[in-house]
Order: sequence, then structure tokens, then C-alpha cells
Amino acid sequence: MKNGDFKKLRCSNLVKNYDEFSLTVNFEVGKSEIFFICGHNGSGKSTLLRLIGGREFKTSGEVTLEKEGGLINERLHDHVTWIPQNVNDVVANSLLVREIIKLSENPERIRELSSSIGASWLYQILKTRREKKKLVRELSGGQKQLLVGLMALVSSGNVLLLDEVFRSLDDSTMTNYWNMVKGVVKSADKCALVVSHDLDFVAQKSSETNARIMVLRRGEIEGIKTIDEWGGVAELATVAAIATGRD
Repeated sequence: MKNGDFKKLRCSNLVKNYDEFSLTVNFEVGKSEIFFICGHNGSGKSTLLRLIGGREFKTSGEVTLEKEGGLINERLHDHVTWIPQNVNDVVANSLLVREIIKLSENPERIRELSSSIGASWLYQILKTRREKKKLVRELSGGQKQLLVGLMALVSSGNVLLLDEVFRSLDDSTMTNYWNMVKGVVKSADKCALVVSHDLDFVAQKSSETNARIMVLRRGEIEGIKTIDEWGGVAELATVAAIATGRD
């Protein structure tokens, strides 16, 4: 399927039951949309992304991708790119950084992005002999996060699942990567689901794009609104039961 055919992601009566917890959601995210997901620890945010990304089996319900004229009947998870909180789940520490990049769908584009985003460490690994033996295990947590994040941006998937991707990045890199996410989602007819505990970040970035924010509480949707409709970051924090770190 070409990216231009993608219309929306839909979760219909999606349920995941555990012994002491149950997640139940109904929502949809359209193409070119960035959709934020907030909630307290254990509210079901990461579980939801794993269900959409095919990393966990659902109890019941449906996750569907729609295109113009109907549903996408190909393997759903081939169209979803997932970045977990722990990137060690998706990258092998024993491999060379160069080897990891060669496994991506567009290695040359990653080289270009590493330069434009200001990631000089990655550009040096790709362009100099001195750094060519650098292993993934030698990277910092933030560097690993950015490496996997850039690989996600050049993927052909229609749905980006970003689980606390911005948390380990320094301010400059975070801003540059956020701008890349916005550009890719808009230009390539993708959508992005962004999980974050940082409500100040969510409030600021969602206001830039008039993005919707879904709050999960104890496995259920408390609401889906823009930051203005939520009444600002303080009210959002109250509803989501997350401390903002403010006095």
C-alpha cells in the first residue's frame, strides 16, 4: 500500500485483560495527525502501543488501518513502526552502529538526518574511519533513542508509535527531532501516537499542532481533547493524576 492511500487508524472495542488490570479503548487517529497519550504509571499507555504494534495479543476488539475505499487487508503490523521506552528491546547491543543503520529502509537518509539534526556523534560514526567500529552498547541512552528514532522516521510504516521517545534527548536534539516528526507525519501521510509523562512538553507541542490528547486512567479513556479544551496543563495533570513538577 502506498502511503497516500492511508486514511486512519481505528481501535474498536479494543480490550486487554490481565489478572488485576483491564484496558478498554475506542478511538481513531487520522492521517497527518499527531495524537498524544497521557496517564499515570500503570494506566495502560505502553500496553496500548504494544497492542497496536502487535507486541501483545488482544483479549478482544479490533485494530484496523483504513485506506480510501476500505480496509487495509495486508499484514497490519507491516505498516506500524514502534519505538519502545527501552530501545534495547529493538536494537542489538552487540552490533556495530553502522550495521544497525544498514538494516534500516533508507540508510542514506539517516546520514542526511544525522547531519541536519546536529547529531555530530552519529555523523562521525558514519563518515570517519576512526569511529567505524563503534558498537551500539557504547552509545548513551539518549544516543540509542535517537538512532532508533531516526530509523523510524525513514520507515515506510503508516503509523508511528513513540513511547517516551523524547525523554532521553537533550533540549536541542529533542526540538530538532520533534520538528522532523511533525514534517514526516504531514508530508508522508502518516500518523503518530506519542506517549509522554512530561505534561509541559505535551501542552507546548500539542498547542503547536492543535493536537488531541487522550488521557488514560486505570485502563479507560478519561477524555480526548486539545490542551485548551482540557483547560491547560494544570487541569490536565489533575485529570491524568501526574505531577507536573511545578510548585
